Amino acid sequence: MNAKNFIEHLNILAKETLSKHRYQHSLGVAQSAKDLAVHYHYSDPDLAYLCGLGHDIARETPLEAQIILAKYIGRWREIDADFPMVLHGRIAAYILKESLDFSSFLLDQACCLHTTGRIGMTDLDYILYIADYIEPGRPYAKDLQLDFSEFTLESLGEYVLRQSTDYLLAQGKALHPDTADWLSSLEK
Repeated sequence: MNAKNFIEHLNILAKETLSKHRYQHSLGVAQSAKDLAVHYHYSDPDLAYLCGLGHDIARETPLEAQIILAKYIGRWREIDADFPMVLHGRIAAYILKESLDFSSFLLDQACCLHTTGRIGMTDLDYILYIADYIEPGRPYAKDLQLDFSEFTLESLGEYVLRQSTDYLLAQGKALHPDTADWLSSLEK
């Protein structure tokens, strides 16, 4: 069974699980991911849509529960104690696999990396990472004047990385080590 067959089931799960705001965000990320996939000739735009729709399925789960669940399902890393906001992506990947009985390494990895990125991302990783940033419901989205024809998928991901890290650093927040390593690799 392909990703398209799971979209309807995930849509029901997302609508029942998420707040109206988070559900709308997820729909926006899903459509942005599919649009990026089509623009950049990704082989499975429906998988990109599925990733976008499901990437935040655990985002509103209380943090304490995310920590317990991440440890229980084997998706906890010691660094997570300092960056617990990354857990929802790993848990989302697990929920998608278990709830929908849909297993895809690419989907799993994209959900896990959508908040941090890292060196060596796949096209789907880039698509979800970018889609989460450019989703039309974001407060700054109307100010984004991106012409995708001026970017490769990788260079667009690097643009988003720089925008995101500039914002985080201006807020006095630390960068996740995967994000910092990726940023550092671009400066060499």
